[in-house]
Amino acid sequence: MSSHIANENGTDSILLEDGYFLLPEGLPETPTDVFATDNLTDKVAITWTAGIGETGGHRVYRDGEDISGVVATGTATYDDTTGTAGVTYSYTVKAINDAGLSAASSADNGIRVAIKIPQFIHHYQQAGGL
Repeated sequence: MSSHIANENGTDSILLEDGYFLLPEGLPETPTDVFATDNLTDKVAITWTAGIGETGGHRVYRDGEDISGVVATGTATYDDTTGTAGVTYSYTVKAINDAGLSAASSADNGIRVAIKIPQFIHHYQQAGGL
């Protein structure tokens, strides 16, 4: 027979008949070293270092909204190709395991560079060319 009890952190534990506790897996540590690029025209590349205890991948957030779904375990990079060029976004990452999501990492800002059309092409387009 076993019974459920809450430990001092409020986490549910199971007390086994032999007096041992079966503790649930703790949340993974927060990812560190998050870096978002500022110099690419087609994407913002986000990289990070996984925290200890991550067994289910990661989620990448842009301005607090999940944009990645689950990034596979063992992968520490994600390319954001959906952000608007010229807009600076704040990126954070959370690690996943069976117990849930870690706290959000420290944020890093990233921006897709807008492609500048050379002036002569712009004038040509305005004149009805291309």
